[in-house]
Order: sequence, then C-alpha cells, then structure tokens
Amino acid sequence: MVNAEGPKNLWGEPNDRPMRLSGSCIERTMYSAIAGGVAGTFMGSVQLAWYPDAASLVGVTSLRVVSKTLARPSLWMAATAATFTGVDCLAESLRGENSWNAVIGGFSAGAVMGSMTKRADIMFTAGLGVAVLMGILDLSGTSPVYNPEELKHKQFDTLPKVHVESDALRELKEKYPKFKNL
Repeated sequence: MVNAEGPKNLWGEPNDRPMRLSGSCIERTMYSAIAGGVAGTFMGSVQLAWYPDAASLVGVTSLRVVSKTLARPSLWMAATAATFTGVDCLAESLRGENSWNAVIGGFSAGAVMGSMTKRADIMFTAGLGVAVLMGILDLSGTSPVYNPEELKHKQFDTLPKVHVESDALRELKEKYPKFKNL
C-alpha cells in the first residue's frame, strides 16, 4: 500500500528495505566492508572446521595456514561488499536513486568476485550474473510474498467459533456412526 507518506505495510508502519544504509558514501562503504569481512571470517572459520587437516601438520596447528585460511575469504568478501556499496552509492549520487544503480554495483561486485580467477571472461560473466541478480532483487523488493492479504489471512485469521460440517462429512458420519466423534 502506498499513500502520501510513502509505502506502508499491512499494519500501517513504514515499509523500507531492511538494513537500508544511510549516511555518506564512505560510511556506507566502510559499513559494508566490515559486514563483508565478518562474513568472510565466518566462512574461513567454517572452512577450517570442515577441513582441519590442511591447517595442521602431524598434530601441530600452523598459525600461518590458519591466518591465511581466515584472511583470504575475509578480504575477498570485504572487497566485494565494499565495491558493490561504493559503486552503487557513486551511481546513486550521479544518476539519482533507481534500480539501475544496483545493476551497476552488482556488475562491479561480480567482477571483483570473478577476479579471483584472473580470467576476464569469468570476471565478465560473474559481473553479468550478479548484475542481473541485484537488479531483480532491487526491482522485486524485499518481500517474497506475492499476496500479503492472503498471507495475513493464513497467519492471523481464526476459525469460526462453531464448526460447520459439510454435507458430505455429515453423510459419512451417518453412514459410519462408529467414527462420528472424530
């Protein structure tokens, strides 16, 4: 629902994207880089837990291998997140706010992800794929719900106080009196 005050959800509250970053481009880029770094560190720690043999030689854990396994995904994910946010913010400041900014930022972030392979064709296709994904996400909005009224009905509406049985069920209960209390 959209009114003069902007988009609203079913309960009349403002319906803005979750985690919508505000502030200057530098603040938003730094915030995204930190969030990407945290996600990358988590990914590296999961990788260490999943494949512990790579980090140890004869029962002794190598600090160099552990730090490399943690730092590599952390830096790449921080760089990818910072690139997306920085390019998106730059495009927004040059072009105004629209969905094409997410496409431009997505292409740049995908190119950064693809640059790990050091191949231009992979960089281009990764950029194209992420650009399409980010454009679709920005255009479709944050809600995966197609019909919010129907979802509200499914979640919060209640059954009537007196249950009314169908004619077919009543006939079956008359035909099989043993099961009439089910």
